[in-house]
Amino acid sequence: MRLFLIGYMASGKSSIGKLLAERLHLPFIDLDDVIASNTGMSIPIIFSTLGADFFRSKESEALHESIAIHNKVVISTGGGTPCFEKNMDEMLSNGTVIYLQCDAQTISKRINSDTTQRPLASTPDFDVSAHLHSRIRFYEQAHVVVDASQEKHRVVEAIVARV
Repeated sequence: MRLFLIGYMASGKSSIGKLLAERLHLPFIDLDDVIASNTGMSIPIIFSTLGADFFRSKESEALHESIAIHNKVVISTGGGTPCFEKNMDEMLSNGTVIYLQCDAQTISKRINSDTTQRPLASTPDFDVSAHLHSRIRFYEQAHVVVDASQEKHRVVEAIVARV
C-alpha cells in the first residue's frame, strides 16, 4: 500500500502523514525532507538561492526516488507536487492519492499561527485563496478526498476507513 497525501500548504500533510503511517504501521516519507537531505539545503534556502524551478525538479526527483524504493509507505508531498511535471499522473498510477482538503480561511489561520517558513507565502501580497483556487483542479483528481479542517485523529480515521 503506497499512499500519497496531497493538498495545499498547511493542510496537515506532514503531521497527518506521520500519524497515518504510525496507525497503519508503515514508513513515512516527507518529500521536503528527502529534498533537503539530497541537496543539503533547507527548502526556504533552495527557493531563495536556486529558485522555484530548481526546487520543482528536485521535488519530482524525490517523488520518483520514493516510488522506486518503497512499495508500502505514506508519502507526504509538497503543496505544489501534483501541479508540476507529470507528478500527479505518477502518483495516481503508483498508489492511492489522498487530498487533504481545507478551505482558504482555515489555511490562512494555520499559516499565520505556524512558525514554519513557507517560501510561497512569505511575500506581502500573497493571496491564499487565489493560489489555492489555481491548484484545486490538480488536487481534485485524487482517489480520496478528506476534510482536513477537523482534528488530526479524525482525519486519520477518515482516511483509514476509505483505504
